[in-house]
Amino acid sequence: MKLRYTRRKLLSSLIMGLLWLAFGLYFLIENNFKGLTSYLFVAVAIFYFGIFLFESTHQYMTLENGILTRNLLIKDSIRLDEIQSISKTGFYYILKTEQRKMNINTRIIEPASLEAFEKELEQLDVPTDPS
Repeated sequence: MKLRYTRRKLLSSLIMGLLWLAFGLYFLIENNFKGLTSYLFVAVAIFYFGIFLFESTHQYMTLENGILTRNLLIKDSIRLDEIQSISKTGFYYILKTEQRKMNINTRIIEPASLEAFEKELEQLDVPTDPS
């Protein structure tokens, strides 16, 4: 199961990339392709486009074979059978094991994916901490 990013989250990266690209191209043309600042704007635009591509292809999290993996540049995983407690505070789920904890931001998860994930968490025989 994939926990997908919301459309708003993905579009915000794309729009930021387009804005930085517009600034960069404007200053490049205005300065006759001279000056470091114009090229930095274009570099930031490329960075945001990279974020958009990475997030749209890898999505926020995956749940496969009992392992929940957060898809960042450095992947972060937790085994569901090792979870000792689940708490929900505000817009975050906090999954705790004996050695570590994982925070899951629910604001950036698509509602249908979040609903399926919550059903999966309910199936676990794990105490929930009311917070």
